[in-house]
Amino acid sequence: GARSNVACSTTCQRGMSTTAVQERQLVDTLQLHLRTEQGDLLAAAQTSHIRLSMQVLTWLPIVMCAWLAASNDGARQFLVGSTVGWCCVATGVSLNLAGRRWAQRLVRVSLA
Repeated sequence: GARSNVACSTTCQRGMSTTAVQERQLVDTLQLHLRTEQGDLLAAAQTSHIRLSMQVLTWLPIVMCAWLAASNDGARQFLVGSTVGWCCVATGVSLNLAGRRWAQRLVRVSLA
């Protein structure tokens, strides 16, 4: 009787301590996950102005060039009708894409 009660008590204590350890590990894992999520959100918020600037600086020249070509016969004739115009368009698009990739890389590095 008494030995059986002691053995049962010891087994219950071990089971409770194992459960407590598992619960502590779960709490630690959840806290780590929350800290990671908060860090990701903070980094995204801190780089939002860079991403917005990247969008504006990428699309503004393209929209302005298209508007100018659509509204001005001389500009359209130069851009589409001459070799120098095509070189200007190709150079502009290439620099635009290179700038966009560079800004994306800066954002990616700052988030890492």
